[in-house]
Amino acid sequence: MGQLLTAVPLLKLLLWAGGGSFITVLGIQLIRSTTTPLDVGSPQKAFHYRAAILAAFSIAWLNPQAILDGTMLLGAFRASLPGIKGDLFVSGVAISSFLWFTGLTTIVSLLKSQLNAKILTWINRVCGVVMLGYAVKLLSQFVGALL
Repeated sequence: MGQLLTAVPLLKLLLWAGGGSFITVLGIQLIRSTTTPLDVGSPQKAFHYRAAILAAFSIAWLNPQAILDGTMLLGAFRASLPGIKGDLFVSGVAISSFLWFTGLTTIVSLLKSQLNAKILTWINRVCGVVMLGYAVKLLSQFVGALL
């Protein structure tokens, strides 16, 4: 991926511009969102889960900074480690990511009775502001590369 981005500089520009724009939209949506508790018996529950899965997929797999960092940084670290050491490094990264996100999910599941609509709305707003800051970083990299 690093070689591809070096060989095709336009691709990096497109990732910065597209990613910055995408993250801006997501951040604004989070800031504007209002959260209401899910009714367990509601047929809309499945829709909410599909929307959540789609949003999580988009953020994880369509995030250009994650793609750049993941492929370039992990690829560079992996390439610098000979043989089994590189395999162990990549395995360690995968295991730690799995444990981190499983831990976060477990904590939220345990505390879900404490998370009312007001708290979730503020969590969304804080996350939205963080995402907008991240979008500014990506878009400034794009503008800086143009100048």
